[in-house]
Amino acid sequence: MVLAMDDALRAAGVKSQPVLLFTSDKSIFARQAELLDASGGTAALLQAVRPVVRGVEATHLVLATKYRHDARLQVPDGYVGSGLLEGLGFFVDRTYEPRHVGTVAVAPGYLSAYAYFKLALLDLATGQVVREVPVFASETTMGAESKSGHPWDAMSPEQKVAAIDHLLKTETPIAMKKLIAP
Repeated sequence: MVLAMDDALRAAGVKSQPVLLFTSDKSIFARQAELLDASGGTAALLQAVRPVVRGVEATHLVLATKYRHDARLQVPDGYVGSGLLEGLGFFVDRTYEPRHVGTVAVAPGYLSAYAYFKLALLDLATGQVVREVPVFASETTMGAESKSGHPWDAMSPEQKVAAIDHLLKTETPIAMKKLIAP
């Protein structure tokens, strides 16, 4: 995600050199989980993130967080899914049976890579959220492409990594342009 954000900032023409920061601090991730449903959660998360940006000369912070949203997974004949999704991952449905127009063929289930995240631009001096851009995107492979009959096997491990990577590299630049627009 951090590398996709860096590429997106460069593609958007940001002149200043970004400082890339990553943390594995469990307390930050726990706080993010607490704030997923809270309005204004990004501003509250800034307090947990401040130790990571301490000592960095920056006026603004672009923060990527999980975004929780109803499952809305794209399939050939529309959108499907149930429940809530957040972050990056895969959704497996073994029962979905899309009807192919002009045939009676049925493809059992699907595997969908998804990216549900939010980019936020924060003013570090004031602690205010300048703008937030939510992203919820998916890429679906139909279960009929699986030799085992289980949708999870419709993609190799390498293809699964590539699917998530593709979503990040496609969706992050779009969201970044909206985020840093004047």
